[in-house]
Amino acid sequence: SAPPGQRSALVCRHPLDGSAPRVLGRWKPHDLTGWDLDPSGAWLLSIQGGRVLQHRLDALAAPGRVIGTHEGKQVSVTQRPWYDRLVSSDDRGEVRIWNVASARLERTLRSPADAGVVALDPTGRLVATGPFVTAPPRSLYLFDLNAPRSSEPVPLLGTGVTGIASMAFSPDGSWLASNHGQSVMLWNVTGPRSSVIGRQKSPEVAVAVTPDGRHVLSTSVEGVLRRWPLDPADGEGVRTLWTWPGGTPGPPLVEPKGRFVLLTETEGVIHVVPLDGSPPRTHRFARPEGPSLAAYAGNLDPSG
Repeated sequence: SAPPGQRSALVCRHPLDGSAPRVLGRWKPHDLTGWDLDPSGAWLLSIQGGRVLQHRLDALAAPGRVIGTHEGKQVSVTQRPWYDRLVSSDDRGEVRIWNVASARLERTLRSPADAGVVALDPTGRLVATGPFVTAPPRSLYLFDLNAPRSSEPVPLLGTGVTGIASMAFSPDGSWLASNHGQSVMLWNVTGPRSSVIGRQKSPEVAVAVTPDGRHVLSTSVEGVLRRWPLDPADGEGVRTLWTWPGGTPGPPLVEPKGRFVLLTETEGVIHVVPLDGSPPRTHRFARPEGPSLAAYAGNLDPSG
Protein backbone atom coordinates (compact mmCIF):
# COMPACT_ATOMS: atom_id res chain seq x y z
CA SER A 1 0.00 0.00 0.00
CA ALA A 2 1.02 3.61 -0.55
CA PRO A 3 2.62 5.52 2.35
CA PRO A 4 0.54 8.07 4.28
CA GLY A 5 0.03 11.26 2.31
CA GLN A 6 0.20 9.41 -1.02
CA ARG A 7 -2.88 7.19 -0.80
CA SER A 8 -5.68 7.81 -3.29
CA ALA A 9 -9.28 7.96 -2.11
CA LEU A 10 -12.67 7.43 -3.69
CA VAL A 11 -14.74 10.54 -2.92
CA CYS A 12 -18.50 10.04 -2.60
CA ARG A 13 -21.45 12.30 -1.81
CA HIS A 14 -23.93 10.71 0.61
CA PRO A 15 -27.42 12.28 0.56
CA LEU A 16 -29.12 12.54 3.94
CA ASP A 17 -32.48 11.53 2.50
CA GLY A 18 -31.37 7.90 2.32
CA SER A 19 -30.85 7.75 -1.43
CA ALA A 20 -27.83 6.04 -2.93
CA PRO A 21 -24.43 7.77 -2.63
CA ARG A 22 -22.92 9.34 -5.72
CA VAL A 23 -19.29 8.77 -6.64
CA LEU A 24 -17.59 12.09 -7.41
CA GLY A 25 -14.25 10.68 -8.47
CA ARG A 26 -10.93 9.37 -7.28
CA TRP A 27 -8.63 11.84 -5.57
CA LYS A 28 -4.87 11.24 -5.77
CA PRO A 29 -3.03 13.57 -3.35
CA HIS A 30 0.75 13.83 -3.00
CA ASP A 31 2.46 14.58 0.35
CA LEU A 32 -0.93 15.23 1.96
CA THR A 33 -0.89 16.51 5.56
CA GLY A 34 -4.43 17.92 5.96
CA TRP A 35 -7.74 18.55 4.21
CA ASP A 36 -11.18 20.08 4.69
CA LEU A 37 -14.38 20.84 2.75
CA ASP A 38 -15.73 24.33 2.13
CA PRO A 39 -19.23 25.10 3.54
CA SER A 40 -20.82 25.10 0.07
CA GLY A 41 -19.79 21.50 -0.54
CA ALA A 42 -18.31 22.37 -3.94
CA TRP A 43 -14.61 22.49 -3.03
CA LEU A 44 -12.06 20.31 -1.27
CA LEU A 45 -9.14 22.11 0.44
CA SER A 46 -5.85 20.39 1.16
CA ILE A 47 -2.21 20.84 2.17
CA GLN A 48 0.08 18.91 -0.17
CA GLY A 49 3.83 19.30 -0.18
CA GLY A 50 3.60 22.63 1.64
CA ARG A 51 1.03 24.05 -0.81
CA VAL A 52 -2.50 25.14 0.13
CA LEU A 53 -4.70 23.78 -2.68
CA GLN A 54 -8.33 24.16 -3.72
CA HIS A 55 -9.95 21.34 -5.75
CA ARG A 56 -13.39 21.20 -7.37
CA LEU A 57 -15.26 18.13 -6.13
CA ASP A 58 -16.69 17.58 -9.63
CA ALA A 59 -13.18 17.65 -11.19
CA LEU A 60 -10.87 15.90 -8.75
CA ALA A 61 -8.53 14.69 -11.48
CA ALA A 62 -7.69 18.28 -12.50
CA PRO A 63 -4.74 20.07 -10.80
CA GLY A 64 -5.73 22.02 -7.70
CA ARG A 65 -5.67 25.81 -7.56
CA VAL A 66 -2.78 27.09 -5.43
CA ILE A 67 -3.95 29.45 -2.65
CA GLY A 68 -0.51 29.79 -1.04
CA THR A 69 2.25 27.89 0.73
CA HIS A 70 2.73 26.69 4.29
CA GLU A 71 5.80 24.54 4.82
CA GLY A 72 6.08 22.03 7.67
CA LYS A 73 5.76 18.37 8.59
CA GLN A 74 2.43 18.76 10.43
CA VAL A 75 0.30 21.35 8.65
CA SER A 76 -3.50 21.32 8.59
CA VAL A 77 -6.14 23.36 6.77
CA THR A 78 -9.55 24.54 8.00
CA GLN A 79 -12.28 26.54 6.27
CA ARG A 80 -15.70 25.65 7.66
CA PRO A 81 -17.77 27.62 8.56
CA TRP A 82 -16.01 30.48 6.74
CA TYR A 83 -16.64 31.01 3.02
CA ASP A 84 -14.26 33.78 1.93
CA ARG A 85 -11.22 32.78 4.00
CA LEU A 86 -9.43 29.63 5.09
CA VAL A 87 -6.78 28.89 7.71
CA SER A 88 -3.62 26.81 7.59
CA SER A 89 -1.80 25.97 10.84
CA ASP A 90 1.08 23.85 12.09
CA ASP A 91 2.60 22.21 15.15
CA ARG A 92 5.00 25.17 15.59
CA GLY A 93 2.06 27.45 16.44
CA GLU A 94 1.92 29.43 13.18
CA VAL A 95 -1.56 30.20 11.86
CA ARG A 96 -2.07 31.76 8.42
CA ILE A 97 -5.34 33.30 7.25
CA TRP A 98 -5.86 33.23 3.47
CA ASN A 99 -8.30 35.13 1.25
CA VAL A 100 -9.68 32.39 -0.98
CA ALA A 101 -10.89 34.50 -3.93
CA SER A 102 -7.63 36.46 -4.32
CA ALA A 103 -5.28 33.68 -3.08
CA ARG A 104 -3.68 36.22 -0.77
CA LEU A 105 -2.21 35.87 2.72
CA GLU A 106 -4.23 38.25 4.91
CA ARG A 107 -2.69 37.70 8.30
CA THR A 108 -0.29 35.53 10.29
CA LEU A 109 -0.98 34.62 13.93
CA ARG A 110 1.44 32.94 16.33
CA SER A 111 0.44 30.65 19.17
CA PRO A 112 2.89 29.81 22.00
CA ALA A 113 1.81 26.15 21.62
CA ASP A 114 1.05 23.58 18.94
CA ALA A 115 -1.76 24.83 16.64
CA GLY A 116 -2.54 21.54 14.90
CA VAL A 117 -6.26 21.80 15.74
CA VAL A 118 -8.18 24.95 14.77
CA ALA A 119 -11.77 26.11 15.24
CA LEU A 120 -13.25 29.13 13.44
CA ASP A 121 -15.95 31.34 14.91
CA PRO A 122 -18.98 31.57 12.53
CA THR A 123 -19.12 35.34 13.13
CA GLY A 124 -15.56 35.69 11.78
CA ARG A 125 -14.13 37.21 14.94
CA LEU A 126 -12.43 34.40 16.90
CA VAL A 127 -9.92 31.66 16.08
CA ALA A 128 -9.19 28.90 18.61
CA THR A 129 -6.05 26.75 18.42
CA GLY A 130 -4.75 23.74 20.29
CA PRO A 131 -2.44 20.69 19.96
CA PHE A 132 -3.65 17.45 18.43
CA VAL A 133 -1.66 15.01 20.58
CA THR A 134 -1.47 16.49 24.08
CA ALA A 135 -3.12 19.39 25.86
CA PRO A 136 -1.06 20.52 28.85
CA PRO A 137 -2.12 23.68 30.71
CA ARG A 138 -1.97 26.83 28.59
CA SER A 139 -2.06 25.00 25.29
CA LEU A 140 -5.50 26.13 24.08
CA TYR A 141 -5.50 29.72 22.85
CA LEU A 142 -8.09 32.19 21.62
CA PHE A 143 -7.28 34.87 19.02
CA ASP A 144 -9.58 37.88 18.70
CA LEU A 145 -9.32 39.25 15.15
CA ASN A 146 -11.03 42.49 16.26
CA ALA A 147 -8.30 43.19 18.84
CA PRO A 148 -5.15 45.19 18.00
CA ARG A 149 -2.89 43.20 15.68
CA SER A 150 -0.07 43.12 18.23
CA SER A 151 -2.32 41.45 20.84
CA GLU A 152 -1.19 38.18 22.32
CA PRO A 153 -3.63 35.24 22.20
CA VAL A 154 -5.67 34.57 25.33
CA PRO A 155 -4.96 31.20 27.03
CA LEU A 156 -7.98 29.07 27.92
CA LEU A 157 -7.04 27.99 31.44
CA GLY A 158 -7.80 24.77 33.24
CA THR A 159 -6.99 22.18 30.58
CA GLY A 160 -5.05 19.23 31.94
CA VAL A 161 -6.46 16.46 29.76
CA THR A 162 -4.56 14.90 26.87
CA GLY A 163 -5.51 14.71 23.21
CA ILE A 164 -7.70 17.24 21.38
CA ALA A 165 -9.64 15.41 18.69
CA SER A 166 -11.53 18.49 17.47
CA MET A 167 -12.95 21.88 18.44
CA ALA A 168 -16.01 23.82 17.27
CA PHE A 169 -17.84 27.07 18.03
CA SER A 170 -21.58 27.37 18.57
CA PRO A 171 -23.48 29.02 15.66
CA ASP A 172 -23.57 32.39 17.43
CA GLY A 173 -19.89 32.22 18.44
CA SER A 174 -20.62 32.43 22.18
CA TRP A 175 -19.38 28.93 23.12
CA LEU A 176 -16.36 26.83 22.17
CA ALA A 177 -16.46 23.05 22.56
CA SER A 178 -13.24 21.01 22.69
CA ASN A 179 -13.37 17.23 22.24
CA HIS A 180 -10.77 15.32 24.26
CA GLY A 181 -11.81 11.78 23.40
CA GLN A 182 -13.15 10.79 26.81
CA SER A 183 -14.61 14.20 27.59
CA VAL A 184 -15.92 17.43 26.07
CA MET A 185 -15.14 20.81 27.58
CA LEU A 186 -17.31 23.89 27.01
CA TRP A 187 -15.86 27.39 27.13
CA ASN A 188 -17.96 30.56 27.33
CA VAL A 189 -16.07 33.06 25.13
CA THR A 190 -18.47 36.01 25.41
CA GLY A 191 -17.07 37.52 28.62
CA PRO A 192 -14.70 40.49 28.74
CA ARG A 193 -11.04 39.69 28.23
CA SER A 194 -7.86 41.68 28.73
CA SER A 195 -5.58 42.01 25.71
CA VAL A 196 -1.80 42.16 26.02
CA ILE A 197 -0.91 44.39 23.05
CA GLY A 198 2.81 44.47 23.82
CA ARG A 199 5.55 44.41 26.42
CA GLN A 200 7.93 47.10 27.62
CA LYS A 201 10.97 46.49 29.79
CA SER A 202 10.33 47.53 33.39
CA PRO A 203 10.59 49.37 35.68
CA GLU A 204 8.92 52.79 35.41
CA VAL A 205 6.69 51.90 32.46
CA ALA A 206 4.31 54.71 31.50
CA VAL A 207 1.60 54.86 28.82
CA ALA A 208 -0.64 57.40 27.10
CA VAL A 209 -3.36 57.23 24.46
CA THR A 210 -3.43 59.54 21.42
CA PRO A 211 -6.44 61.89 21.21
CA ASP A 212 -7.94 59.98 18.28
CA GLY A 213 -7.83 56.74 20.27
CA ARG A 214 -5.89 54.91 17.55
CA HIS A 215 -2.55 54.41 19.32
CA VAL A 216 -1.00 53.75 22.72
CA LEU A 217 2.38 55.33 23.51
CA SER A 218 4.75 53.81 26.05
CA THR A 219 8.06 54.63 27.69
CA SER A 220 10.19 52.92 30.30
CA VAL A 221 13.63 52.90 31.85
CA GLU A 222 15.04 51.15 28.74
CA GLY A 223 14.89 54.48 26.95
CA VAL A 224 12.47 53.78 24.11
CA LEU A 225 9.29 55.56 23.01
CA ARG A 226 7.01 53.09 21.22
CA ARG A 227 3.68 53.47 19.44
CA TRP A 228 1.23 50.56 19.51
CA PRO A 229 -1.72 50.65 17.02
CA LEU A 230 -5.16 49.80 18.44
CA ASP A 231 -6.99 49.48 15.11
CA PRO A 232 -7.10 45.78 14.05
CA ALA A 233 -6.98 46.91 10.41
CA ASP A 234 -3.72 48.81 10.97
CA GLY A 235 -0.98 46.76 9.38
CA GLU A 236 1.85 49.15 10.30
CA GLY A 237 2.68 47.28 13.48
CA VAL A 238 4.53 48.50 16.55
CA ARG A 239 6.83 51.42 15.79
CA THR A 240 9.76 52.81 17.75
CA LEU A 241 9.48 56.60 17.55
CA TRP A 242 12.62 57.50 19.46
CA THR A 243 15.40 56.13 21.62
CA TRP A 244 17.65 58.08 23.95
CA PRO A 245 20.78 57.05 25.84
CA GLY A 246 20.59 57.35 29.59
CA GLY A 247 18.08 59.36 31.55
CA THR A 248 14.62 58.38 32.77
CA PRO A 249 11.86 60.38 31.09
CA GLY A 250 8.53 61.01 32.70
CA PRO A 251 5.21 59.75 31.31
CA PRO A 252 4.55 60.60 27.65
CA LEU A 253 2.37 63.70 27.37
CA VAL A 254 0.45 63.83 24.09
CA GLU A 255 -0.26 67.23 22.57
CA PRO A 256 -4.07 67.85 22.45
CA LYS A 257 -4.18 67.73 18.64
CA GLY A 258 -2.03 64.60 18.49
CA ARG A 259 0.89 66.21 16.66
CA PHE A 260 3.70 65.38 19.08
CA VAL A 261 4.64 63.85 22.43
CA LEU A 262 6.33 65.75 25.25
CA LEU A 263 8.87 63.92 27.43
CA THR A 264 10.58 65.47 30.41
CA GLU A 265 13.74 64.45 32.22
CA THR A 266 15.32 65.56 35.44
CA GLU A 267 17.87 68.40 35.19
CA GLY A 268 15.37 70.46 33.18
CA VAL A 269 15.43 68.67 29.83
CA ILE A 270 12.34 68.55 27.57
CA HIS A 271 12.06 66.38 24.45
CA VAL A 272 9.46 67.08 21.77
CA VAL A 273 8.89 64.01 19.57
CA PRO A 274 6.62 64.57 16.50
CA LEU A 275 4.28 61.68 15.75
CA ASP A 276 4.68 62.10 11.98
CA GLY A 277 8.27 60.84 12.10
CA SER A 278 9.96 64.24 11.99
CA PRO A 279 13.21 64.61 13.96
CA PRO A 280 12.75 65.19 17.70
CA ARG A 281 13.73 68.48 19.34
CA THR A 282 15.37 68.86 22.75
CA HIS A 283 15.10 71.94 24.98
CA ARG A 284 17.05 72.67 28.15
CA PHE A 285 16.05 75.14 30.80
CA ALA A 286 18.55 77.90 31.44
CA ARG A 287 19.47 78.08 35.11
CA PRO A 288 21.88 80.08 37.25
CA GLU A 289 25.17 78.66 38.43
CA GLY A 290 24.94 76.44 41.46
CA PRO A 291 21.26 75.54 42.02
CA SER A 292 19.92 72.37 40.48
CA LEU A 293 16.72 72.33 38.47
CA ALA A 294 14.44 69.31 38.14
CA ALA A 295 11.59 68.77 35.65
CA TYR A 296 9.60 65.69 36.62
CA ALA A 297 6.39 66.33 34.68
CA GLY A 298 5.04 68.70 32.09
CA ASN A 299 1.80 70.13 30.82
CA LEU A 300 0.58 71.88 27.69
CA ASP A 301 -1.98 74.57 26.97
CA PRO A 302 -4.89 73.59 24.64
CA SER A 303 -3.13 75.06 21.59
CA GLY A 304 -0.09 72.86 22.12
